[in-house]
Amino acid sequence: MNFLGWLGLVVTFVGTLVGVYAYCELKLEKAVQAPQKKSKRRIPLKSSNPSQKKRPYLKVLVVSLSIMLLTVPISLLLAYFFPPSSEGHASSNNPTPIISITTTSQNNNPSPVATSKSSVTAHSTNTAQPKQTPTSPQGTSQNPITPNQTPISTRPPTTVPGMAQPDPTAVTESLTVPFTLGYPPGVQTSHEFIGTVKVTVSGVGKASANQYSDAFYIYTDNSGKPLDPPYHPTTMTLCINGANADTFTTVPPYNSSHIYTFTFVAPRGTINFGVNDAYTVDNSGEYNVTITQEA
Repeated sequence: MNFLGWLGLVVTFVGTLVGVYAYCELKLEKAVQAPQKKSKRRIPLKSSNPSQKKRPYLKVLVVSLSIMLLTVPISLLLAYFFPPSSEGHASSNNPTPIISITTTSQNNNPSPVATSKSSVTAHSTNTAQPKQTPTSPQGTSQNPITPNQTPISTRPPTTVPGMAQPDPTAVTESLTVPFTLGYPPGVQTSHEFIGTVKVTVSGVGKASANQYSDAFYIYTDNSGKPLDPPYHPTTMTLCINGANADTFTTVPPYNSSHIYTFTFVAPRGTINFGVNDAYTVDNSGEYNVTITQEA
């Protein structure tokens, strides 16, 4: 309860005492006047003028009751509209809290940990602001790490999720690609590759009727006679991930040994090799593919 509430209670208490006192005096006066009314002979009053006769105690009683009736609701209203402060007043001897903030780095994100070293500080109207003393786990006073400062990491860069990285175990892989598989499905590598890769492909077969072909050229006719010169078709040759090999590299010159080596930039993932032919019932032969991850 605030000061005004206590003051109203004190006034009410005093008014009550005055009212009780006036009431007792009034009863005493009536008790004294009662025998005089029964007697025929009137006892002369001190005042010679009857009109000047007063009853002061009755007025005191009325005044005290009026004070009580006024102060009680006023006290209740003051207590309702001016509630006591929940913060209170503390002694000035209470120490000011000092909060020690220790920052720790985990995944390069500082996270302050606050430790209170004293009781709550005293304040009157405004809330006192705690003092913050940042400390660094490194123990360097010249360059302390504050909660708003991102520490500089000295660790080597790590793999960022979502970025393509080559498979360190996939150095070299060899595949046999039958002409009878065509594409799809072709033959998939078991390792992932990314960036520059070197491919060596050899082998021949029949994909276009009875004509023989290697990875890039058809070099015979249907009767098996050599073509002069061999030609590079749009289908029936090596395909990579469902597209002709010439999508990934320039067409090399014809090689009668049917061995070709070339490089291309591969996206992250496995690589599929096949023959660009959907009708494989009359196919025969195979490719031998060796793929190497370049540094």
